This record gives sequence, C-alpha cells and structure tokens, in this order.
Amino acid sequence: MAIGAGFDEVGRVGPTFVGTVYPFQLDHMGHVNIQFYAGLFDQASWGFFAWMGLDAARIAAEQVGMAALVQENRFLSELFPGASLEAWTHVLATSPKTVTYRHDLFRRGSGESSQVVATSQLTAVCLDLERRRARPLPEDIRARLDEAVRRRRTPAE
Repeated sequence: MAIGAGFDEVGRVGPTFVGTVYPFQLDHMGHVNIQFYAGLFDQASWGFFAWMGLDAARIAAEQVGMAALVQENRFLSELFPGASLEAWTHVLATSPKTVTYRHDLFRRGSGESSQVVATSQLTAVCLDLERRRARPLPEDIRARLDEAVRRRRTPAE
C-alpha cells in the first residue's frame, strides 16, 4: 500500500509513514531517544499533508504551508533497532484555519502489527508562506479533512 493510500477500519488515514529503527537512534538506556520519535512523527505529518493535498509542489506553487501549534506525545512501548514501524493518522477536528490530528505508531511484523507503541497528537495551522500569517485551509483540503472526520470511529463502534 502506498503512503497515505486510504482509510483503515476505524477511519485512520494511512499509512502516513513506514520505516525502521536504526542503532544510531538509541539513547544511553538502549532504546529510541525521544528526539527520534519526534522525527518519526514529523515524517508521518509530511505523509499526512501529502494525503490531504499539500505536497511539495503545491507548497511551492501556492506558498501555502502548515505549522504545528501544539504537540503531545505518548510513549507506550520501547523500540529497539530493527523494529519495523508504520503510522496511521486520525483526523480529530478541523476549523477554518487548523486541523487537529493524531498519529498512531505501530510495530509491524512478528504478530505485533496491532500494537500501538507511541502516539502524537498535533494541532497545526495553515500558513500563507509569503505573509507568514495564518490563512484559511484551501477548500479542497478542508473537504478532504472533513471527510476523514466523518469516517473516524472508535474500534468498538
């Protein structure tokens, strides 16, 4: 499946990131350092932005971008070198200028593909890159995000 190809059974977009843990990402305790979790979640955000219609070409052509306002990470399981990872993204809410979303980072393979190892919830604002000011989300992007909100449900539903 391609990055950001579709929705899963609970309405997450994804996968928005696929990757592997490398030895250089470890801290002195032998597990992934939080600076690298931030990088994994950043890559998932870029996959998510591309899915919603904001890829590098559009950013350059229209001078529209996104900037994080708030981020909260939760670490649920240690990660070690060689772990294969995949992120899927819930769209939680939208407003005229912002989107709130959560990345769920999963360990892939070895029968653990449903184990969420970390989450990151973010609120991002749409920016006019020339004026460096908040601006409304483009209509096509807002429509796609609103559709994702409508699809979102908890696993028990």
